[in-house]
Amino acid sequence: MKKVIVDILLYLGTIILGAIIFSILGIIANTVINPGSNIDNLMGNPWLMGTLLLGTQLPVILVFLLFKRANYSLGNLSKVKSMKTFSIYALLMMIGALLFEQFVQAVVPSDEQMFSYLEMFKPLMYNPLCVVLICICAPLTEELVFRGAIQGHLMKWIKNPWVSIVLASILFGLAHGNLPQFIAGFIMGMVCGWLFYRTGSIWPGIALHFFNNTFSTVSTWIWGMEESDVIANILPNLILPILGIVLIYVAYKKLVPVTEESVIRNDAPCDKSIPEDMKEEIIL
Repeated sequence: MKKVIVDILLYLGTIILGAIIFSILGIIANTVINPGSNIDNLMGNPWLMGTLLLGTQLPVILVFLLFKRANYSLGNLSKVKSMKTFSIYALLMMIGALLFEQFVQAVVPSDEQMFSYLEMFKPLMYNPLCVVLICICAPLTEELVFRGAIQGHLMKWIKNPWVSIVLASILFGLAHGNLPQFIAGFIMGMVCGWLFYRTGSIWPGIALHFFNNTFSTVSTWIWGMEESDVIANILPNLILPILGIVLIYVAYKKLVPVTEESVIRNDAPCDKSIPEDMKEEIIL
């Protein structure tokens, strides 16, 4: 438990310090490049906001790697029976999670203040630096911290892997700071957390996280912030969430045997094939 607390404090401290330092550097650079420009509205300048986002990601990656806080190895991916099958069903699981996530977000009431909060981030979706940070750097940073570090340490402390996955997913959702993104973060965290448990590697989660963030960014380009209203008109039919649940279930059933010999134990990733008498005990 001590390691988990250290992970959380290290993450929060690095984000705050990194954001402050990179914001100052961004303001200085902006002043030199654009003398007399108005920097009162940080959100109104996507490049400055991108610099701030960079400060919340790059230092975190460096600190967690430097202090060896997270497992970023390939784990037992080499023991996955069929990488093609694994990739297809992992993607289907994420698509199912996205469909279910959109349903939950549509039925959960959100006030005008929350919508305004999300609207402020809309300009970032059109800035090249911010797109790279959101689609590429954020998945790497967040999977490294919440799966590679926090969930990894929780699984060594808690005997039940599902409890570790749920706790890490809750923390991941809370880190986003608002209800809609908490829901999205929790659901995605469950998928990525289960894949981390089965393979001992954060890289499948990074790939799916990249898919999720890229999908959200492209959706914003196409529909803008009104996307949720469009989806809300379809979802009362319950077709999409039911389809999402079906996809998650089918992918789950298919992925269990594919990862049967690569399942990660509570103490450490397995390096050997699992004895027959132990398979029922550890397969979810």
